[in-house]
Amino acid sequence: MKNVAVTLPLSLALEPENANALCPYEDGLKGECPAASAIGTAKAVTPLLNQPLTGAVYLVQGMRKTKTGMVKSLPTLFIPLRGELAIDLRATTNVHKDRLVTTFSNIPDAAISQFDLQLKSGKGGILAATENVCAARQVADYAIDGQNGKPSDGATALSTPCPKAKKASKATKKAGKAKAARKRR
Repeated sequence: MKNVAVTLPLSLALEPENANALCPYEDGLKGECPAASAIGTAKAVTPLLNQPLTGAVYLVQGMRKTKTGMVKSLPTLFIPLRGELAIDLRATTNVHKDRLVTTFSNIPDAAISQFDLQLKSGKGGILAATENVCAARQVADYAIDGQNGKPSDGATALSTPCPKAKKASKATKKAGKAKAARKRR
Protein backbone atom coordinates (compact mmCIF):
# COMPACT_ATOMS: atom_id res chain seq x y z
CA MET A 1 0.00 0.00 0.00
CA LYS A 2 1.29 3.41 -0.95
CA ASN A 3 -1.80 5.56 -0.41
CA VAL A 4 -5.01 4.69 1.46
CA ALA A 5 -8.14 6.84 1.67
CA VAL A 6 -10.94 5.81 4.05
CA THR A 7 -14.36 7.45 3.77
CA LEU A 8 -16.56 7.10 6.83
CA PRO A 9 -20.33 6.66 6.55
CA LEU A 10 -22.61 9.72 6.83
CA SER A 11 -23.60 8.50 10.29
CA LEU A 12 -20.16 9.51 11.69
CA ALA A 13 -18.69 13.01 11.94
CA LEU A 14 -15.79 14.68 13.73
CA GLU A 15 -16.81 15.70 17.27
CA PRO A 16 -15.42 19.24 17.67
CA GLU A 17 -16.25 19.36 21.39
CA ASN A 18 -13.74 16.57 22.02
CA ALA A 19 -11.00 17.92 19.78
CA ASN A 20 -9.72 20.28 22.46
CA ALA A 21 -6.72 18.11 23.31
CA LEU A 22 -5.14 18.47 19.88
CA CYS A 23 -1.44 17.85 19.59
CA PRO A 24 0.08 21.20 18.57
CA TYR A 25 1.10 21.32 14.90
CA GLU A 26 4.83 21.79 15.65
CA ASP A 27 4.86 18.91 18.16
CA GLY A 28 3.10 16.69 15.62
CA LEU A 29 5.80 17.44 13.04
CA LYS A 30 8.46 16.40 15.56
CA GLY A 31 6.48 13.31 16.64
CA GLU A 32 6.24 14.57 20.22
CA CYS A 33 2.50 14.61 20.93
CA PRO A 34 1.26 14.75 24.53
CA ALA A 35 -0.58 11.69 25.86
CA ALA A 36 -3.77 13.78 26.24
CA SER A 37 -4.00 14.07 22.45
CA ALA A 38 -4.15 10.27 21.97
CA ILE A 39 -7.52 9.26 20.51
CA GLY A 40 -6.95 5.57 19.94
CA THR A 41 -4.51 2.81 19.08
CA ALA A 42 -3.21 1.15 15.93
CA LYS A 43 -1.63 -2.20 15.13
CA ALA A 44 0.08 -3.31 11.92
CA VAL A 45 0.85 -6.96 11.32
CA THR A 46 3.47 -8.00 8.79
CA PRO A 47 4.80 -11.47 8.00
CA LEU A 48 8.28 -9.94 7.85
CA LEU A 49 8.45 -9.28 11.60
CA ASN A 50 8.02 -11.51 14.65
CA GLN A 51 5.70 -9.07 16.45
CA PRO A 52 3.12 -6.51 15.27
CA LEU A 53 3.96 -2.82 15.21
CA THR A 54 1.77 -0.88 17.65
CA GLY A 55 1.22 2.69 18.72
CA ALA A 56 -1.13 5.39 19.87
CA VAL A 57 -3.17 7.45 17.41
CA TYR A 58 -2.80 11.19 17.98
CA LEU A 59 -5.06 13.98 16.77
CA VAL A 60 -2.85 16.82 15.49
CA GLN A 61 -3.85 20.39 14.67
CA GLY A 62 -4.09 20.65 10.89
CA MET A 63 -2.50 23.58 9.06
CA ARG A 64 -2.54 24.65 5.44
CA LYS A 65 -0.68 27.28 3.52
CA THR A 66 -2.54 30.21 1.99
CA LYS A 67 -1.39 33.39 0.22
CA THR A 68 -1.44 35.16 3.58
CA GLY A 69 0.33 32.41 5.56
CA MET A 70 -0.59 29.33 7.54
CA VAL A 71 -4.19 28.85 8.74
CA LYS A 72 -5.78 26.15 10.88
CA SER A 73 -7.59 23.39 9.05
CA LEU A 74 -9.13 20.02 9.88
CA PRO A 75 -7.02 17.94 12.26
CA THR A 76 -4.67 15.26 11.00
CA LEU A 77 -3.66 11.91 12.46
CA PHE A 78 -0.19 10.91 13.58
CA ILE A 79 0.50 7.23 14.30
CA PRO A 80 4.00 6.30 15.51
CA LEU A 81 4.12 2.50 15.08
CA ARG A 82 6.81 0.84 17.13
CA GLY A 83 8.19 -2.67 17.49
CA GLU A 84 11.17 -4.30 15.79
CA LEU A 85 11.30 -1.16 13.65
CA ALA A 86 9.66 2.28 13.66
CA ILE A 87 7.21 3.63 11.09
CA ASP A 88 5.45 6.98 11.42
CA LEU A 89 2.13 7.26 9.59
CA ARG A 90 0.49 10.60 8.96
CA ALA A 91 -2.98 11.18 7.58
CA THR A 92 -4.89 14.20 6.36
CA THR A 93 -8.59 14.74 6.98
CA ASN A 94 -11.06 16.24 4.52
CA VAL A 95 -14.77 16.26 3.87
CA HIS A 96 -16.15 15.00 0.54
CA LYS A 97 -19.90 14.91 -0.14
CA ASP A 98 -20.52 15.48 3.58
CA ARG A 99 -18.45 12.41 4.51
CA LEU A 100 -15.25 12.47 6.55
CA VAL A 101 -12.26 11.21 4.52
CA THR A 102 -8.91 10.27 6.06
CA THR A 103 -6.00 9.79 3.65
CA PHE A 104 -2.66 8.17 4.42
CA SER A 105 -0.14 9.14 1.73
CA ASN A 106 3.39 7.90 1.03
CA ILE A 107 3.15 4.82 3.22
CA PRO A 108 6.53 3.05 3.45
CA ASP A 109 6.84 -0.01 1.21
CA ALA A 110 6.21 -2.79 3.73
CA ALA A 111 4.20 -6.01 3.48
CA ILE A 112 1.23 -5.36 5.78
CA SER A 113 -1.19 -8.28 6.15
CA GLN A 114 -3.47 -6.59 8.69
CA PHE A 115 -4.00 -3.05 9.98
CA ASP A 116 -6.33 -2.28 12.89
CA LEU A 117 -7.24 1.26 13.90
CA GLN A 118 -9.26 1.64 17.10
CA LEU A 119 -10.65 5.07 17.96
CA LYS A 120 -12.09 6.01 21.33
CA SER A 121 -15.85 5.97 21.24
CA GLY A 122 -18.64 7.19 23.45
CA LYS A 123 -18.26 10.13 25.79
CA GLY A 124 -14.97 11.85 25.00
CA GLY A 125 -14.60 10.05 21.66
CA ILE A 126 -13.41 11.95 18.61
CA LEU A 127 -16.25 10.73 16.37
CA ALA A 128 -19.91 11.57 16.92
CA ALA A 129 -22.87 9.61 15.65
CA THR A 130 -25.17 11.81 13.58
CA GLU A 131 -27.81 9.08 13.48
CA ASN A 132 -28.48 5.74 15.14
CA VAL A 133 -25.44 3.61 14.24
CA CYS A 134 -27.19 0.52 15.61
CA ALA A 135 -30.07 0.78 13.11
CA ALA A 136 -27.97 -0.50 10.20
CA ARG A 137 -24.54 -1.97 9.49
CA GLN A 138 -21.91 0.77 9.29
CA VAL A 139 -19.57 0.60 6.31
CA ALA A 140 -16.49 2.64 5.40
CA ASP A 141 -15.32 2.87 1.80
CA TYR A 142 -11.63 2.60 1.00
CA ALA A 143 -9.41 3.32 -1.97
CA ILE A 144 -5.92 1.85 -1.96
CA ASP A 145 -3.10 2.59 -4.38
CA GLY A 146 -0.48 -0.14 -4.27
CA GLN A 147 3.27 0.42 -4.35
CA ASN A 148 3.04 -1.25 -7.78
CA GLY A 149 0.53 1.39 -8.98
CA LYS A 150 -2.47 -0.93 -8.96
CA PRO A 151 -5.66 0.39 -7.30
CA SER A 152 -7.95 -1.57 -5.00
CA ASP A 153 -11.26 -0.09 -3.94
CA GLY A 154 -13.85 -1.60 -1.63
CA ALA A 155 -15.71 -1.31 1.64
CA THR A 156 -15.28 -2.69 5.12
CA ALA A 157 -17.73 -3.07 7.99
CA LEU A 158 -17.05 -0.94 11.06
CA SER A 159 -17.47 -2.30 14.56
CA THR A 160 -19.93 -0.33 16.66
CA PRO A 161 -20.73 -0.25 20.39
CA CYS A 162 -24.19 -1.70 19.69
CA PRO A 163 -25.46 -4.54 21.86
CA LYS A 164 -25.43 -7.88 20.12
CA ALA A 165 -28.82 -9.40 19.37
CA LYS A 166 -29.42 -12.23 21.80
CA LYS A 167 -29.97 -15.65 20.31
CA ALA A 168 -33.19 -17.26 21.39
CA SER A 169 -32.78 -20.24 23.66
CA LYS A 170 -34.11 -23.66 22.63
CA ALA A 171 -36.99 -23.26 25.12
CA THR A 172 -37.93 -19.86 23.67
CA LYS A 173 -37.82 -21.23 20.11
CA LYS A 174 -39.95 -24.22 21.13
CA ALA A 175 -42.52 -21.92 22.81
CA GLY A 176 -42.62 -19.72 19.69
CA LYS A 177 -43.28 -22.74 17.46
CA ALA A 178 -46.05 -23.98 19.79
CA LYS A 179 -47.67 -20.52 19.76
CA ALA A 180 -47.53 -20.38 15.96
CA ALA A 181 -49.07 -23.87 15.74
CA ARG A 182 -51.97 -22.83 18.02
CA LYS A 183 -52.65 -19.76 15.82
CA ARG A 184 -52.92 -21.95 12.72
CA ARG A 185 -55.56 -24.15 14.36
